[in-house]
Amino acid sequence: MIAFIFDDRLPHDRKIQFQRMISLIKGKFDIEVLPSSFDENDLIEHLKQNDYSLVLLPWYKYLSWKKIDGHFGALRMERTSVAGYFADPILAFEFGQMPSFYRNLLLDFHRFESHDIDFMLQMLTHPDERNGFSILGMNTPVFHAQWMQKDARSTHCIDEILSLPVFSQTPWEARLSHFRFFLTGLWTLVMPEIKLHPQQFSGSQVAGVEIEIAEFQKRVAIKALFKNPNFTLKHTMEWMWPNTENAHPSFTEMQAHCDFMKLHHYPETQQIELTCFFLKDHPSRHFPNEVRGFWIEPRQVQTLKKHETHLKRVSVKSFLAHQNKKKAA
Repeated sequence: MIAFIFDDRLPHDRKIQFQRMISLIKGKFDIEVLPSSFDENDLIEHLKQNDYSLVLLPWYKYLSWKKIDGHFGALRMERTSVAGYFADPILAFEFGQMPSFYRNLLLDFHRFESHDIDFMLQMLTHPDERNGFSILGMNTPVFHAQWMQKDARSTHCIDEILSLPVFSQTPWEARLSHFRFFLTGLWTLVMPEIKLHPQQFSGSQVAGVEIEIAEFQKRVAIKALFKNPNFTLKHTMEWMWPNTENAHPSFTEMQAHCDFMKLHHYPETQQIELTCFFLKDHPSRHFPNEVRGFWIEPRQVQTLKKHETHLKRVSVKSFLAHQNKKKAA
């Protein structure tokens, strides 16, 4: 069940539109709408008597109510999630300073269509579908590539990925430059560390960076899995926060070109799983100055890839080599 508090600060016309959207979502999820008059203590008392898989709050309450996350256990890696949402345009300066949470979940209920909101809520309310590509259906093709320490040129590695058929099809061909900027940002985030400090990555479960690409339900998702002892949860949260002087330029570049970013940090193995979604309606392309949703939280390493065993992965290099043979024939 989802506990939901309506944003009563929305303008009248947006309230009507948002209420319609919530009505559509309630047809697919068990949602209890709590009084907008609830303050933080009221909500905590209510939560003591009721169990929810997800608590959804207006973004300004999510950022200012410090006790809610602690009620469920600030250091938890599973169980109930608490998320903020925004249902009208938000600019970075409105968020203020990053709160001292161990996770940040902010969802875009303004630019996302109801089916995309359904998708996000499905991941949040089903533990088996939170990680990486675990939500994808069994028949979804997943392309796999690796960026290794020996890979000297980002252009070649990125060109290989962008040679996949999905990036030459409508509507994604129009966003080819966005994908290239995004992948360049990912390369500059991860690869310099691997090349400068290779000894830190010896014995890693991930030799360099594992990249996976999937197209499903009118979305494209790109996932990166890598190990970096220097990327703590606190650092990544600061780097991804929209209004901070510590924002990492590579994260900023990536956020500018994708529509939703999900980062899971595995402290036991110092691994990071970054999954980014590109939506058919292109909100990042049409509204570049607005904040988009993002999801950062720690996870138990046992969950890593645990629920992805049903997926069939195809090597990007093998696929492209097969395609070239077919053309030559």
